[in-house]
Amino acid sequence: MKVKKIISSVLLTFSLLTGGLTQAKPVAAALDKQQAIDIIKQNDQTNGQLDFTVSVEPHLKKGRAIPATVFSLTGGFNQNVVHMSGYVPTAYVGKSKKIEFWADEKENRLYTYIGDQWEYQPLNSSRNDQLTSNIIKTSNFDQLLKNGKFSQQNGTYTLKTAANGNQAYKTGLKLARIASGVKFSKKELNYLNKYTKLGTIYATHRLQDDHLIDSKSSVKYVIIKVATVKMTFKVSHFGEYADLAVPMDVKKAAKPADIDANK
Repeated sequence: MKVKKIISSVLLTFSLLTGGLTQAKPVAAALDKQQAIDIIKQNDQTNGQLDFTVSVEPHLKKGRAIPATVFSLTGGFNQNVVHMSGYVPTAYVGKSKKIEFWADEKENRLYTYIGDQWEYQPLNSSRNDQLTSNIIKTSNFDQLLKNGKFSQQNGTYTLKTAANGNQAYKTGLKLARIASGVKFSKKELNYLNKYTKLGTIYATHRLQDDHLIDSKSSVKYVIIKVATVKMTFKVSHFGEYADLAVPMDVKKAAKPADIDANK
């Protein structure tokens, strides 16, 4: 799968998870668990910061490998725009290259910069709608929140949830396929089912008074005999990205992408 297509699917998913939010109901200063759940589900923050990190720990025959961050992106979102940027390693030791992405829902464009050139291509709204539908049908978000561990310390409330990765694996694979547009062959699917394992999916939501401070999720993906991949995703700094927009110099510099080359 090409890097651009992977990031396209990530950005589409972020847009879905952070968009279409409704206004939260006012609650008392002291929260109980159900009030916290209502705030999380009805979060009225329509803009904030995104942080996405992927680290890999190779499986060695001798000794223990040290996990290394191979992919790290940070940025922001609002109701119309998602932006993320970072660096990824190259084949040359000690060298890395810049990657940056802007997704603009109003323009229906995804701008990408990988190495030396800005390119743009259309966002797939029909695939976006299909992904939204499947997330709604397959997620068990309400039950996860109800079963979560609720605590309070110095005015900060925390709700921690955990989901069985093995149960979510097939659903996650289906959503990834829809988001990226990649169709796995029967041989590839057999390999994934036989040699990979998704660990427990953890999510932590922190609140103060009647609003959400941040949400962080993490999961470990084990490729048998090869490596363990850990992914973390955090949403924070709500309310600070309302004016986020694609810069004019990016629009002017971008050239149409060779979409066929990204398949």
